[in-house]
Amino acid sequence: MRELNAKIILLGEATVGKSSIILQYFENRFEENIPNTIGTAFLTKNIERNDTSLKMNVWDTCGQERFMAIASIYYKDANVILLVIDCTNEKSLEQAEKYLEEIHSNASSNCTLVLLVNKVDLLPGYREGQEVDERLKGKCDFYEKIKKFKSKNNFDAMFWISAKDGTGVKDIFDFVANGALNGQIRIAESGSKTNARRLLAQSITHRNSNKSQGGCC
Repeated sequence: MRELNAKIILLGEATVGKSSIILQYFENRFEENIPNTIGTAFLTKNIERNDTSLKMNVWDTCGQERFMAIASIYYKDANVILLVIDCTNEKSLEQAEKYLEEIHSNASSNCTLVLLVNKVDLLPGYREGQEVDERLKGKCDFYEKIKKFKSKNNFDAMFWISAKDGTGVKDIFDFVANGALNGQIRIAESGSKTNARRLLAQSITHRNSNKSQGGCC
């Protein structure tokens, strides 16, 4: 069977919901108070389709600005970067600009870049399960700035989501999985000892389990 090994990194300011997104995707639940991630942590999920097996290694990074340069070493070989902002906090968009500078300096030119706008459940008039349409997005105080930010930086995709109730969360990882399996997202075939050693070395000082054990919310 053909095997692919994808490295997926979540970036963004502390409190934008990175760990909550991961918890919602892997365990279908939400916690109000999740301790800040220290350094990085990752979880894995295997997806098989036809004759191909895809291992998605999803990394959660610390969102504190003083650790930004340190975190950059973890996404140099990332296949997908999920840049997260909070639709109720304009500062998170300003911080995303700084992350983009690090991404352009460190990430591969082949890396797929996705913008996630989290916490839509906090927008006025939101109802769980409803479509996140332009009317609802327009209730974000800095919606026009988000649109300009996406257009200016040529993101491959953008999702408006709620890590709290799960709205749009599965769609993110379906997009990544489908892109990897269809060849639209460039993923090197795994199985080489070099790749295995690098992943093992990274995991020694960080969490690697099928259960989330906290992180930056």
